[in-house]
Amino acid sequence: MDLSAAGHGVPVMYAMLGKTDEALRWLSRGVELGFINYPFLSRHEPYLASVRGDPRFEALMVRVKREWEAFEA
Repeated sequence: MDLSAAGHGVPVMYAMLGKTDEALRWLSRGVELGFINYPFLSRHEPYLASVRGDPRFEALMVRVKREWEAFEA
């Protein structure tokens, strides 16, 4: 599976289906593979709105933000 599918497409699909556990599992896998677009994931991707309030998403975004900021430097 390519990065765009694991990092974005699959989590979005599960989030849209209301399957939060699967969405977060795949989103975490995407982050592990290097999908760390913090602004997009944390605020701009409308299809992830259903998982944004989940504490696991918030914890993952702390990691993503740290990696995003390190990448920009």
